[in-house]
Amino acid sequence: AGSADDELRKLITEISTSGTRALEVISLSECRTISDNGIGRLQKCRLLRKISLLGCSNLKDQGVTSLAKQ
Repeated sequence: AGSADDELRKLITEISTSGTRALEVISLSECRTISDNGIGRLQKCRLLRKISLLGCSNLKDQGVTSLAKQ
């Protein structure tokens, strides 16, 4: 069985590479293992306008800023 981190990584990869590029809103709140690299994959979701990252303590300002610029 994979870890929660592995499952989250798979989900982010699937979202960023599949037809879900039309995703507009996502909550990743309390996903404490998500990294700047992980949320960076969401840059392909061009219609994403709202993301909740409350409690994602592993994220740094640089990763969030990079995603916001897209």
